[in-house]
Amino acid sequence: MGFEALLGNDRLKATLEASLHKGHISHFYLISGPGGSGKHTLAKLLAQAILCQGSHKPCGVCGPCRKIESGSHPDFITVQDPEHKNVAVKIVRDIREDVFIRPNESAYK
Repeated sequence: MGFEALLGNDRLKATLEASLHKGHISHFYLISGPGGSGKHTLAKLLAQAILCQGSHKPCGVCGPCRKIESGSHPDFITVQDPEHKNVAVKIVRDIREDVFIRPNESAYK
């Protein structure tokens, strides 16, 4: 499966794939852009690639990949607040509280 589901953004996809292949995973990814630019698709694919148990990451068929796709993986957190242009302080505080809790099922959260 890989990052092929994300149309365009070839340079970004190549950079992310190289980083993941080397095992360099950032502690935080901020994905922003205009509506319809693929932010949610990229977030899901990136999370799948990080948590994937298959050989070609993201495989889309292993347990973690399927849970992320269905929105039921406990270690996959997204911030969606369409009412605000900026991330509200309450959301940041909620994330900070949750970030200190170890991952439930995976090596990363």
